[in-house]
Amino acid sequence: MAQGPLDRVPTGQPQEPASEDLTNQLARSKAILDFFVALMALSGALAIVTAVIAGWAGEPLVLLWLLPLLGLLPFWYGRAVAACGWYAQAMHALVDLGRVPLAKQLGLHLPADLDAERHLWNAVSDYAAWGPKWGDTPTWIARIDQARIPPGPDAARSEQDSDAEAGG
Repeated sequence: MAQGPLDRVPTGQPQEPASEDLTNQLARSKAILDFFVALMALSGALAIVTAVIAGWAGEPLVLLWLLPLLGLLPFWYGRAVAACGWYAQAMHALVDLGRVPLAKQLGLHLPADLDAERHLWNAVSDYAAWGPKWGDTPTWIARIDQARIPPGPDAARSEQDSDAEAGG
């Protein structure tokens, strides 16, 4: 069975973890996003419960609660969309900071040209997402193979060092 370019990916902890500030920002933005999505769900659920109770009890004045419950939905939605932007920015920062350690773990050399690096990461992402049975696989493999660090005595030594660090 032929092996693909990413079949032998080393496992273990990244060498350079994300900074604490970035991790905190990511957690805060995710919490804010979750909060406003939960408020949207809660407003919708309470609106349904209010309508059922008003119909069951025969009290049409209870339906007045629908005004704030449904009226706040666009506000919750707008805040959730804004929180998605904050979360996306934190994720982009995390990816940008983690691309060099990831390339090192995958045994890839990052090109100096930004456009070439984008093509490399697109190939790695597409290959990881779609696997070796997709139509563009030869193109992806060729791009990944161009960036592979050739195995040699230094590569074997660094693997032994990584294994020793992971084991103890």
